[in-house]
Amino acid sequence: MDDLAEIGLRCGLCVLACTAVFATVTHGISRIIRRHEETGEVCLECGYCLRGLTSPRCPECGTPFDAALLRPQDKSTGGVADESGQQG
Repeated sequence: MDDLAEIGLRCGLCVLACTAVFATVTHGISRIIRRHEETGEVCLECGYCLRGLTSPRCPECGTPFDAALLRPQDKSTGGVADESGQQG
């Protein structure tokens, strides 16, 4: 009976660890998506990242967007500048 209890404990700990990893990863992904949605850097139809595009149309689904609402991309480093021009 002790072997069965040990197996159950190990399985329970494994499930708990997997759940914690899954929750952490999905929380991180949702934060990234939410940040891009708030800044208007993703297509509202399909979620494609619009940063750095030169054409005001999503290449994934074809939905038009206002390119003036995107933050400018810093050409020297490939990053995105914030409203003050600082790399962010």
